[in-house]
Amino acid sequence: MKTSIARAMVTLASACMEEKHSEWGLAMQAELEEAIAAGKPLRFAVGCLAASLRRMPVHNEGRFSLTAHAFALGLLIPVAALQTGLALFGFPHSLARGSALTSGQNALLGGMYHATIPLLVALMLVLAIGHLGMAWLLLNRDWQRVVKAGALTLSTMIAIVTFMSVLNLEVGLALLQCAILMVELAVLGGLASWHADLLQPREADLAAG
Repeated sequence: MKTSIARAMVTLASACMEEKHSEWGLAMQAELEEAIAAGKPLRFAVGCLAASLRRMPVHNEGRFSLTAHAFALGLLIPVAALQTGLALFGFPHSLARGSALTSGQNALLGGMYHATIPLLVALMLVLAIGHLGMAWLLLNRDWQRVVKAGALTLSTMIAIVTFMSVLNLEVGLALLQCAILMVELAVLGGLASWHADLLQPREADLAAG
């Protein structure tokens, strides 16, 4: 068990290092085997991981990785969780209940509002899945698919707002989510540009070599 944990920590430490220092990661893997033989794998692995994490804010690749993970874990995934909760436990149901039952409209219109619940739930779940997809693709730096996921998420958000407006439902919360999504897409665009700038020196080095 200790050996498996130590291997995972050293792998993580290698992933936190700059690309140009990838040979250090290979060296750590080799030294880990010696630490395992000496019966001290965790001590060695903790030291490697701590050293890599300390260096991350110093170099551009580390700062990019920290920012991307903070954005994905601190905003995209929590927003996806919130949207899932709203879809399953509150948002569409309360809208239909409030719009149809408290406004004194007829039973036929009330039935129409309740019939919209499954569609709103489905759209909200697609919105949540889009956020999870953007988070996953961001961490994998798959920018082409990030663009596709962002376009799908934005079109879903527009569909929700349009649909609710046509039915004369309260769109305040939906508009807030739309504003948050626009900020998220702007940040993703900035991260994509940052990552492209990181690749340019590496490509220049390869061309020079």
